[in-house]
Amino acid sequence: MHNHEHNHHHQLKGSLRSLILVFIIGVVICAIEIYGSATSGSLSLLSDAGHIASDISSFLVSIIAILYSKKRSNRGMNFGYGRAEILAALTNAILLFTASIFIFYESIDRLNHSNLVDPISIIKIGFIALVGNSISAFVLHSYSDNNLNLKSAYLHIISDLVTSIGVILGGILIYYTKYNYIDSIISFLISILILRFSYKLAVASVKVLMEGFPSSIDRNKLEEDILLQKGIHFISELKAWSITSNSHAIFLSLVIDSNFEESSLKKSLHDNFGFHEIFISVKK
Repeated sequence: MHNHEHNHHHQLKGSLRSLILVFIIGVVICAIEIYGSATSGSLSLLSDAGHIASDISSFLVSIIAILYSKKRSNRGMNFGYGRAEILAALTNAILLFTASIFIFYESIDRLNHSNLVDPISIIKIGFIALVGNSISAFVLHSYSDNNLNLKSAYLHIISDLVTSIGVILGGILIYYTKYNYIDSIISFLISILILRFSYKLAVASVKVLMEGFPSSIDRNKLEEDILLQKGIHFISELKAWSITSNSHAIFLSLVIDSNFEESSLKKSLHDNFGFHEIFISVKK
């Protein structure tokens, strides 16, 4: 048990260091692309900066989740401080949604009123973003198989790599064709990606705050698993909700007989469904 806890603690520290490094790289790339957008007139660079900002927000949420997972519950905060992760996620979703709407309308406006852009600057800055995202992908790769937070962050980085390649290709096409509206088309496509991400993040965050049934759990399978436990005849009430994205709570009112084993049920709920807070009321 001691070795397991030691390995878990070591892995947690490694995950945190990796996320912080990737977060810093993302902030630097985002700042460079915003500067590049201002000097080159490219909306696609600003859009890619917005896309990277959406991923920076997810890294920040993951960092908050790891830091607050170490803080225990107390008399004032019964379930601990894990929902700071959800509040951060919802705030980021609102900010990103607003930014993506701006880029969306700006890209449509520029399609009607084409602006001159500097393709060389687009290619150079897009290449810097590509290198930075490649480093981030390398840093996260070794942790991504064993940690859901890190796996999510890794997939976000892969999407950043793809959009960086799109920006570079756009710059090359503009250089050879002189069609400046290509920049607006790329911006439009990236803004759709940010809108989709921010919408999904907002919906997931609101569902947790409204104590909805956890999206990751199949209710029918949960009920079947409970009724398969020894000594349970009937489920008279079942309520489940998320405390954080990876921690759930459940209240059960059960009709039982003398064969019922509460410890066995709790173990099943924890191991198979991820419930960390379990409340059981029984009737015979």
